Amino acid sequence: LLGALGLLYVPVILSLFIAGTAVAAYGLRIWTFRASGLRAGLDEFRGFPPVWKTLALLGALFCLLNAVMALVPEIFYDSHVYHLAVPEHYLLKHRLEPMRFLSHSNFPLNMSMLYSLALALGGETLAKMLHCLMGLLTVSVLYLSGRRLYDAKTGLLAALIFCSAPIFATNSWTCGNDVGLAFFFALSYVAYLDWAKSGSGGSFALMSVLAGVSMGVKYTAAFCVAGLGAAVAFHAWRAYGAARAVKKLLLYSGTVFLLLSPWLVKNYVFTGNPVQPFLNTVLGAENLRAA
Repeated sequence: LLGALGLLYVPVILSLFIAGTAVAAYGLRIWTFRASGLRAGLDEFRGFPPVWKTLALLGALFCLLNAVMALVPEIFYDSHVYHLAVPEHYLLKHRLEPMRFLSHSNFPLNMSMLYSLALALGGETLAKMLHCLMGLLTVSVLYLSGRRLYDAKTGLLAALIFCSAPIFATNSWTCGNDVGLAFFFALSYVAYLDWAKSGSGGSFALMSVLAGVSMGVKYTAAFCVAGLGAAVAFHAWRAYGAARAVKKLLLYSGTVFLLLSPWLVKNYVFTGNPVQPFLNTVLGAENLRAA
């Protein structure tokens, strides 16, 4: 929105960031935080058998190494070409502006917009640390959700499998978007599990919003988002009947499309093709031709 209004100036971004942080802190009531939960977690860790303690420490080592690597200069090709280049261009121009020399600028750019905040406030290293933090939070989500659904060992095993995957490590210390996508979709799936268990409308709305945010990170999120939509329809059909299932699926799909639509509108305004550079033979394209 700031980009569309031509307000991508550091003072404006910083002011909104501070205001948003204050609102979030108030909403979460962070002053009511107590360390008892951390102590309970440490007590639980002490009760693990030696082999599980070793696995937990190994996972912590993986995460620590990823955090250290996030501090080195960026060398990832995609980061320099568009993950950082596009938001840097927008910051220089103080607005969203067509980049006719770069077709990648027409992909969904939710992560790049987060990087624009990091670039405005601290530069490339802060952007890398932001993506790495998303990876660490995803590991935490896997552990906590596994612990909640089953037990602490199951959660630990799930988190360890994820954080030890080489593709996770190499992407989490770059300014990519895959780990960011994993973070948003993991939260969406956890919200789905809560909705499926409790029927909470708030959990359903949160699941749908996070699925839409995931689609705004990368088009390939469509596979995950569609799979979750199928799960929504199946659960709603079994629990509420066919009519409610259709309604739930339409609400879910509409929310996802609504949150993706700003990027589709931007592409249409800039190029005439809402999904540029795809479907160019059908919808037309700018600066593209068949090989």
